[in-house]
Amino acid sequence: MAAFLWDLIDSRNEGNDRTTYPGRYVWTGVPNLVWCLENRVDMAAHRARFPRAPVPSTPIMLREYASEPSNWNADHIRSTWVQNLGRPSG
Repeated sequence: MAAFLWDLIDSRNEGNDRTTYPGRYVWTGVPNLVWCLENRVDMAAHRARFPRAPVPSTPIMLREYASEPSNWNADHIRSTWVQNLGRPSG
């Protein structure tokens, strides 16, 4: 997962990696990712670690609040995901 997040922001585009986004764009989604992976929202931890992020109510209700950069492309994100984490099953 760390390699995927790094590939989203680094300027070295190798293999299927076609993304170079601002770090702030990726960081805005990190709190939501953390709570989805934990399947809960620890409000005290959220406020302490992500003070500027919107406060979610439950992982199911999480949404991305980042504004996509002008070069944002869903297919490029998927290619970078596959490069780092493999194809999703299902």
